[in-house]
Amino acid sequence: MKINTPAKLELQVIRPSNPSIYAVTISQIRMLLIGFALISLWACGQSQLSDNTERAELVMNQYRDNLKSLGDIPSVTPRKAYQISASNSVLIIDARTHKEQQVSMIPGAISVKDFDENPGKDIRSKKLLVYCTIGYRSGIRVKRYCSSGLDAYNIEGGILGWLHDGLPVEDTEKVLTRKIHVYGKDWDLAPLDYESVY
Repeated sequence: MKINTPAKLELQVIRPSNPSIYAVTISQIRMLLIGFALISLWACGQSQLSDNTERAELVMNQYRDNLKSLGDIPSVTPRKAYQISASNSVLIIDARTHKEQQVSMIPGAISVKDFDENPGKDIRSKKLLVYCTIGYRSGIRVKRYCSSGLDAYNIEGGILGWLHDGLPVEDTEKVLTRKIHVYGKDWDLAPLDYESVY
């Protein structure tokens, strides 16, 4: 079998009459690349901000949806809970499991187990701020505590709402951490700069 190939390949180079056109073209390409790089960097930052904002909105939507079955219960925003948490008249209670608490807790919080076993003599004079991952389990506790005559409040959005407000959590050694137990995959809505565990 014989393949026909051209005997001679001709290339034709077209040269502009003004050689400075090359410099302008290269300069324009550099500017375009720099502009593209800057836009890409800005977009990456916007994407993370947007994603954290979206995550925070999802937390609050799940919080509201989960509480519909509980009826009207007292609540407090994470920011307000943080502001009043240093007061001796406030007690923060973590309604999550021991496994979740081993990863991190709101500073100063005690477990439901510790509270139920030893509520203290002056408990009726304290505000109880209760939280879980998103607010449903703590909502059940708040309802129970209120029906017993205690002054209890659900922290809106739970520990996830707390984190999205930029508030701290600590590990079992009382050291600030960026690790959070999120209960399960469906609740993996922690801010992007946190390590989620479930």
